[in-house]
Amino acid sequence: LCLSTEQIQAIKNQTSFAREELRDVWKRVANFKKNENPGDEASMYSDLGSVYKCFSDLHKAKECYDLALAIRLEKLGAEHVDVATTYNKLGNVLLHLGDFQQAKEYFHCALAIGLKKLGAEHGDLVTPYNNLGDVHTELGELEQAKGYYDQALAIALKERAEHGNVAVTYNNLGNLYSDLGELEKAKEHLDRALAIRLKMQGPEDIDVAGSYSCLGNVHLRLGDLRQAKAYQDRALAIRLKKQGPDHLDVAMTLNNLGNVYENAGGQEQAREYFNRALVILLKRLGPEHLHVAATYNNLANAHMNLGDLEQAKKYYDLALAIRLKKFGPEHINVANTYNNLGTIHRAMGNLKQVKEYSNLALAIRLKKQGPEHVDVASSYNNLGNLHKDLGDPEQAKECYDLALAIRLKKLGPEHRDVATTYNNLGNVLLHLGQLQQAKDHYNRALAISLKELGPEHLEIAVMNSNLGVVHTDLGDLDQAKECYDNALAILLKKLG
Repeated sequence: LCLSTEQIQAIKNQTSFAREELRDVWKRVANFKKNENPGDEASMYSDLGSVYKCFSDLHKAKECYDLALAIRLEKLGAEHVDVATTYNKLGNVLLHLGDFQQAKEYFHCALAIGLKKLGAEHGDLVTPYNNLGDVHTELGELEQAKGYYDQALAIALKERAEHGNVAVTYNNLGNLYSDLGELEKAKEHLDRALAIRLKMQGPEDIDVAGSYSCLGNVHLRLGDLRQAKAYQDRALAIRLKKQGPDHLDVAMTLNNLGNVYENAGGQEQAREYFNRALVILLKRLGPEHLHVAATYNNLANAHMNLGDLEQAKKYYDLALAIRLKKFGPEHINVANTYNNLGTIHRAMGNLKQVKEYSNLALAIRLKKQGPEHVDVASSYNNLGNLHKDLGDPEQAKECYDLALAIRLKKLGPEHRDVATTYNNLGNVLLHLGQLQQAKDHYNRALAISLKELGPEHLEIAVMNSNLGVVHTDLGDLDQAKECYDNALAILLKKLG
């Protein structure tokens, strides 16, 4: 279990891993070798596990924590608080390794010991409650997750309003609200977490980087691409400096930056970031981890946008296989992959598969997320696309109207997804001969997109082209020519 010389030196060079902590680890090792105290032996293994976890070597960390747990169970008994601490640490590693059921079992063990030995309002219970919230979030059981986070926050706030536990719990609740589609609430909680962490830990702490990354994800969903990129850039700079280029957190931030570039139309940059993330994740976690599945999904998105449909489908299929194996058939992330597979099959002209995958995604999302979630809106939008392709504009309009209502309520009137739905409705209204309404929807879509994407994005060219068609049908040929000229100028500049 000894660390290699290279690993020791690398850890010593990591300013985020305090030299005092590192010195204490090696002091424990030396004392154990001298005195062979079984209690010190368990602490030594636990400390080494923490070092390995810091170094992103999760399997070695688990091995160390397993040994610490075995010793403590034998020497201290099944209800000692140090046993609870080890359950929490083991569960956290298993959570990162994707073994959610075993992680949940360990967290429940830790909570039961804490409740019995420390009482229901002790500050140490914040950790197992937060951990249980994390594992239920990963399992897609969001209401149960919220219950645990709320309990953690109530205890943490009784200790002190600006305690580190409060920041952790605000951050967790922020991520949860993002998953629930409550983006303003998500931003509010994440801002609170960041403020506490900046005050307590300073601007270059890895927890601050975590807050920046989470805020970047929420701003991306809110359609604020510039702010999303700024937060992810800050997170990456801290993590590279503090954790090194091969750390799991670096891989996650690279994925997040890839998502920003993808949404901004920079598909080549997005693919580059996703590939860099994939190399780290495969090395650290192996080929069947859920983070690898997420990265396959991201790579598929980039390849689809680049027009490489076969490669995109290959990556979506890889993501689906992992997620079905790890989650089962009714998880939100499985629904997301079904949704993406529906999109790729539409691009390939396979409408039967589009219908199958889109309906599977919608059924899971309605069951797990409720009828007003933004992901449900995405499913309605995709079903609208399907009905349009099948030549049923009335049914397509009904689906787009459902999507628009949710998106306006949850995302606000200036979000890119709202613009997409206006554009889709414009297409259907044009087909139905409702030209003034089509023109109105196209103009709304264009106004939002110009603000979010700038005047030279390819989506702006598409919207100008759509407006050109409707102006032609209305007999406004000068206006139509202007729209077509705008579209052509963008296409020539971007595509040559």
